[in-house]
Amino acid sequence: MWRAELLHRLADYASALNDGLVASDRAAERDGYLAALAFVGRLLAAINDDASLPEIHAMLDVEEGHLVWNLLASEDGRNADEAWSALRRTVSDLRAAPSLRRTS
Repeated sequence: MWRAELLHRLADYASALNDGLVASDRAAERDGYLAALAFVGRLLAAINDDASLPEIHAMLDVEEGHLVWNLLASEDGRNADEAWSALRRTVSDLRAAPSLRRTS
């Protein structure tokens, strides 16, 4: 059940990133979107390989240090940032859920 919620948030994030990529005409900005989309693929693979919530949370922590949202000052960048924040909150909320602490 928690994987479906996580996949929904991940899809929202991927969609926001793709919107920004398509709309951008700046090389540095496009590189930022592409790097973030590559992370989406890595995270999707981890979910498919039954990674635990702590493992997923650790991946998000590492990726947080790589994000360069200051390059993405457009509305699309803000949308991607909001989708990223929603993904982070979802993982944190799922990890805090008492029913998942024992099984994750």
